[in-house]
Amino acid sequence: MNPVQSYRDFQEFMKYWNYAGKPIPVLLIKPNVLLSLSHDYQMDDLFDYFNHRTGSGIVFFLPGYSHYPVTSFAEVFPAYGRRSDDEFALTYQDYHTRQAHHVYYNNRDFVDFVRLIERRAPEFRYYGDTELLLPTFVSEGQYQDGNLDFSTLSQHRYNLSELFFRQSNTHFALRIVQQFLERVIQQLENDCTNEEFYEAVDNMYNKRTM
Repeated sequence: MNPVQSYRDFQEFMKYWNYAGKPIPVLLIKPNVLLSLSHDYQMDDLFDYFNHRTGSGIVFFLPGYSHYPVTSFAEVFPAYGRRSDDEFALTYQDYHTRQAHHVYYNNRDFVDFVRLIERRAPEFRYYGDTELLLPTFVSEGQYQDGNLDFSTLSQHRYNLSELFFRQSNTHFALRIVQQFLERVIQQLENDCTNEEFYEAVDNMYNKRTM
């Protein structure tokens, strides 16, 4: 799992990963979702689990988040009372060192990332739900930054809020979302073409939403 404060941060990270042409998990999730779910679930444990579950070979990117505080939660959530810049959205352990990492959120960076997607993919509009996107990455060469290819988003986007709220029992709903993410991870590990990957994930998602 990798918090990426901005699209530029994402590009910098991708310089060191051989992801060209492969689907990349990008999770759009706002911190009010984390705050709400944290009343009933250990969300830190959930993110920590998936960070270790994906290992070193698969990275889930979290746009708008970073390892360093840039905006106080008092600004982001004034209704939740006064908070200091030391407050954070979630915590997870590093896969290699087991060191705890605090993750912070910035509204501006999250919105900028979403706007960039909407600008480059006119058919894509974000409506505030928690979504898993699986775009591909196009490398531009050794000395140039690559870019996400958003052309897949018109056909392949996965609304996790839709999966969650289709269930009347919230504990079962969270289990359904986790099972879907587990299957996505398994497909990412499979040696298959992108077409086969998207077909498998689409089928798994559609079975849960039909």
